[in-house]
Amino acid sequence: MRPTADDARLAAAVKTDDGFFATFFVASYSPRLVRLAARIGLTPNQITGASLVVGLGAAAGFAAGSRAGLIAGALLLQASFTLDVVDGQLARYTGAMSEFGAWFDGMVDRAKEYAAYAGLAIGSSRGFHHDVWALAGTALIIQTSRHYIDFSYAVGRPGVRRTDRRGAGYWVRRVIVLPIGERLLVMSITAAVFRPEVTFVALLAWGGLATAYTLAGRVRRALAEGPPPGASPTLAAYRDDGLARRLMAGQFGARSAWWLGPPLIRVAAATVPWLLAIGLIGRHDGRSWAVGAALAWLIGWGLLSVGARLSARLDFLLPPLLLVAETVGILRLAAIAGDHDIAAGFAIVAVVAMRRYDLVYRPASAPPRDLVDLLTAGWEVRLVAVYLLSATSTVMPGDYALAGMLAALLAAAGTVAWKDPLSRRGTRDRAGAEELS
Repeated sequence: MRPTADDARLAAAVKTDDGFFATFFVASYSPRLVRLAARIGLTPNQITGASLVVGLGAAAGFAAGSRAGLIAGALLLQASFTLDVVDGQLARYTGAMSEFGAWFDGMVDRAKEYAAYAGLAIGSSRGFHHDVWALAGTALIIQTSRHYIDFSYAVGRPGVRRTDRRGAGYWVRRVIVLPIGERLLVMSITAAVFRPEVTFVALLAWGGLATAYTLAGRVRRALAEGPPPGASPTLAAYRDDGLARRLMAGQFGARSAWWLGPPLIRVAAATVPWLLAIGLIGRHDGRSWAVGAALAWLIGWGLLSVGARLSARLDFLLPPLLLVAETVGILRLAAIAGDHDIAAGFAIVAVVAMRRYDLVYRPASAPPRDLVDLLTAGWEVRLVAVYLLSATSTVMPGDYALAGMLAALLAAAGTVAWKDPLSRRGTRDRAGAEELS
């Protein structure tokens, strides 16, 4: 039978630059689901919402702490990913693309993945008597940091694009960077066959390789291509400065460059002592002067780089470096307070990561969210808050309260700021991040 115009439109809705698993496995059957969804009148955002519900069901299965629960969670996680593929294909097939849909899709992807991490950690404690919250938090940090390196590179060096070659080497590279399809597949197989700690060890090993590969590639290209054409305000926004941006911008950034060096050098000089301090301090040493002094050093040097022009070759590394300093610091301060507080640390790290993704996925034409940006405080205020909580032995309730407050603010931003979601037509794909989500 000769293909119809509708068949051609459906084929064109399938992304050509997706991950290996999504391209060669899920895309082999997802167009049938797309056509069915279109016939019964489902919208892409409804499919995205269904993907979130199924993903939360997978997390609940993982949290049961039984072999049956792990298998059910693995199957539901794959079903959730199928729906995640279908929503984008449906948007392209029906032309119902919007900037809100792109933002909603990206935030849902992160929410259900972090929920699966939490479900695995809960199930490990309940059914296998093994605390893996530290592994879950570390896997989350590695994954978010790798994404942030790519996001920052894309906006810090605009116009730089890879040559699209579809040979074997291309697909090997796509698998190495551990896109979401491969990531969820690894989670499903290892959870169903082994135990949750094996899942996180696999994610840490593969995620660490992917991060090192991404970092090396971006640095190599940045050095070879020379300085970017100019400073990027979007890259500066990716720092997620809170009160500091309002109080310090323009005060030191440009004027201190001559004696402090480029912004990346300034913040690197601050983050290294901080990371060393929180790594070397033992348990129950949350009040240690060394941690407090290192935190003051980090914030001081970080403030001095607010407002500086991010136009050097490697300045795109500044936002990821601050992200690592904040999230590792939060998780380590929770660990210092005690084993039972690491879950609370994971909660706030997850919300902080969601906040960073919100900055990335939010399009330039979206309504301003100055109040939300102000209330989420920024990396420096959040770190001080967690440090004070650890120093007063209130990490668990305090971190949960802080995580809940930040999550509520992000949810409010997502529902209030988008008054007319479909009024802004646009692509559902997230520029610079398709293969990385």
